[in-house]
Amino acid sequence: MNKLKIYSFLSSAFIFSMTSQAASKVFIDGNNMHHYLTKNNHSLVGKNSDYQFVLSNKVTLPNGVIKKKYSLYYREIPVFNAMLTSSELNNVENHWYGQMMIDIKKDIPNTIPTVNFKEVLKIAKKNAALKKNDPITNESAQLYVRINENNKAELIYLVSFNVEGYNVQRPYSMVNAHTGEIIASWNGLTTRDAEGPGGNQKTGAYYYGRDYGFLNVSDTCQMTNQDVDTYDMNNQVTGGTIYQFACPSRKTDRPVHNGKAINGAYSPLNDAHYFAGIVLDMYRKWFSLNPLQSKFQVRVHFATNYEGAFWNGQQMTFGDGGAYTYPFTAIDVMAHEVSHGVTEFNSGLLYKGQSGGINEAFSDMAGETAEYYVNAPLGKENDWLGGATIMKNQVAMRYFKNPTLDGMSIDNAKNYNESMDVHHTSGVFNKAFYTLSTTPSWDIRKAFGTFLLANQMYWQPEATFNSAACGVAKAAADLGYEINDVLASFSVVGVDANCNIDDPETGTEIEISNGTIINNIKLVAGDEHRYLIKVPVLNKYPFSYDLLSIQVTDNQNNAKNSAQLYVRYEDGTLKKVLFTGNEYINIKKPAAGNYHILIKGIAANTVNLTAFYGNLQ
Repeated sequence: MNKLKIYSFLSSAFIFSMTSQAASKVFIDGNNMHHYLTKNNHSLVGKNSDYQFVLSNKVTLPNGVIKKKYSLYYREIPVFNAMLTSSELNNVENHWYGQMMIDIKKDIPNTIPTVNFKEVLKIAKKNAALKKNDPITNESAQLYVRINENNKAELIYLVSFNVEGYNVQRPYSMVNAHTGEIIASWNGLTTRDAEGPGGNQKTGAYYYGRDYGFLNVSDTCQMTNQDVDTYDMNNQVTGGTIYQFACPSRKTDRPVHNGKAINGAYSPLNDAHYFAGIVLDMYRKWFSLNPLQSKFQVRVHFATNYEGAFWNGQQMTFGDGGAYTYPFTAIDVMAHEVSHGVTEFNSGLLYKGQSGGINEAFSDMAGETAEYYVNAPLGKENDWLGGATIMKNQVAMRYFKNPTLDGMSIDNAKNYNESMDVHHTSGVFNKAFYTLSTTPSWDIRKAFGTFLLANQMYWQPEATFNSAACGVAKAAADLGYEINDVLASFSVVGVDANCNIDDPETGTEIEISNGTIINNIKLVAGDEHRYLIKVPVLNKYPFSYDLLSIQVTDNQNNAKNSAQLYVRYEDGTLKKVLFTGNEYINIKKPAAGNYHILIKGIAANTVNLTAFYGNLQ
C-alpha cells in the first residue's frame, strides 16, 4: 500500500502525546480540531513521532466539499478502528469526526511481532480445520494495533485465505502477534456487442440486443471487455477460462450466443456478463466510483448444483442452483457480491457480529439499487425483495419491508444476539434503508448514496448498529439531506443514529426565555455558540406542550450552508441527544427539562436564533 504521509496541521497529519495509565480511545466530533488537541495537551510536531494519520480515502461531494478519511498508524502499523474524517472547502479542513487511540506505548512497548508470517498462517490454517488436499490461495496476514474489549492495546495479525474446491470458504482469524493466541475467527466468505437469451422460468425469457442492451464481447467472441472478464467454470471448482463462443464467419454479422442453458435458466453466462457491466455503470454514473480495485472477474457455472454466490476478495462466483433455486446470476445478486468488494475496500466491515449484519445489508441495498437503476428509466417500481427471481418455491430470499417474513431475520435491534447469522441480522439495516428510501423527498438512489458515503468515510471494521447509523446521519449532513429523516428511519428499527458522543467541552451557555429571538449572531468556521432554554412542567392536561421549535436563520431564511444546529435534552438525571439538523428542529410533545442548544459555524455569516415552546391551538 502506498501511504501518503503529511506532517503539517493544514494537511492533517496529527501527531500527539498525552499522559495516561494505558492506551485509550479519544472520540472527536466537532469543528475546531486544533482547539481540542491543544486543550488536551496534544502536540502537532514533526515526522519523528510514533503516530501518523495517513490519507486513505477522498470523496468530492456534489457541493464541492471534499471529504477525507485518515487512518491512524502507530510506528508504521495501522491501528484498527482508528480513523478521522474531515470536510475540506477552499483548502480549509474542519468538521472532524472519528476516534483516535493514544498512549499505545503503555501497552505495546515493542511492536516487533514474536510470531512471524509463516507461523501465523500455520496457526490460522490449523484453526480452520482444513482437509489435507484443500487448495489454498490469496493468503494474507496484516499486522495491526487493536484496542481490545478490556481497553488494552495489543499487537495482532488479521489473517485470511481462500479455500478453493468443494469446501469453499474464506477463513479469517485475529491472532495475537506476540503469543499466537487466536482472539477470534470466522468465515469471511461473503455469500451471494453480441446478442443472446437471458432469464429463467420465473422471470420469463428476455433477449439481449432487444429487451436489454447488447452483450459487450471481444472481436473473437470472448466474454471479455475493458471492464469485465466472464469465466466458465464448467461445473468445476478451480480453474476456469474466459468463455468464448463461435463467431459468425462474416465480420459484418452480429455475434449471437445461445448456449449453456441449465436448471431453468436460458443463459447464466449472458446474464452474468451483462449484469456485471450494468452494476459497474451504476456505480460510475450515479456515484462516481469504480467499485473494485481491479477489472471485474466473474465466474459462472461453479461446481455442480451449487446453490449460492460469493465474493472471495478477488472474484464474484455464481452457482447454477439446484432443487430450490435457479442459477444465481440475477442483477441484484450480482450487485450484492460486487458490493461486498466495495465494503472490503472501504470500511472493511468484519463479517461477524453487528458489523457482519451491516456488511450483508449494504450488499442487499446495492442489489435493490441496481434493480432501481434498470427499472426507473422504464417506469417500473422496485419489488423490495432480495433474490426473488432466483427462488423456485419461495417468494424471495430477503424482504426489505418486513424482514421477518423469511422466518429467521430480525427487523429490530432489540432482537439481536451474538449467535445470529449475519444474513438474518441484516434485516435491521435493510428495513431502515427501505424506510428511508420511501420517505417523502427520498428515493433509492438518494438513500443508497448516503449509505455508500457512510461506508466510504465513517464506518469502522467493528462498527455497531448505532455507530454505523451515526455514520449514515453524518453522511446525510455532508450531502445536505434531512438528518431527521435518517434518525426517524433508524428509530423504526430500534437503532440510535444520534451520534451519542459528549462534546469535548461544555462551554458557557446563555439562558434564553420562551419566544426569544437572538439577532446578529456572528459566525466563523469552527465557532461555537451555546444557549439554554428550559421547558417547564405543565400541570394540566395534556401535561406537555405541543411543540418546541428551535430555528437558525439568516437574512435569506436559510442558514444551511453556514451553521449546524445541535440540541441535547437534560432533565438532571437523563442526558440524551435528541436531534441534529441544519436549520431547524421541531420536537413534538417536548418533555419538561433543560434543552441545550449548540450552534456551530461552518462558514462566515450572521444568523438569528429563535426558540419557542407552546401549544398549537
